[in-house]
Amino acid sequence: MSVKAFFTKEELARVLKEGNDERNNSLIVDWEGNIQLVPFTNDSKTYAVRFETFVAGNGYVGARSKLNHLDGTYQALLEGWVSYLQYGQSKHIGIYRDYAEYKKSIEELQQEAIKLIS
Repeated sequence: MSVKAFFTKEELARVLKEGNDERNNSLIVDWEGNIQLVPFTNDSKTYAVRFETFVAGNGYVGARSKLNHLDGTYQALLEGWVSYLQYGQSKHIGIYRDYAEYKKSIEELQQEAIKLIS
């Protein structure tokens, strides 16, 4: 299994724009470091990082979304990914995020992720 160091804000924007706003969506980072928007369910399936659920009809996803939350969502996901790489990777323990802490810059987080993957 090849784990990528980090995902880009452009990847996140594409995933969100391709989302279906007619259903509840969970934004996740899978065990390999790929961003996905998956239908929300109450099952016990876990992911490396799960962001809060985007409720249907709120305009956070889909072709008409203005993505006004993109910067904060990217920061929170990246923070979660670095936490997963630090603490959960060996045990496949998932990280939940619903906001960004902004303790480190995007560049610092990306560099930390690269070091952790190496």
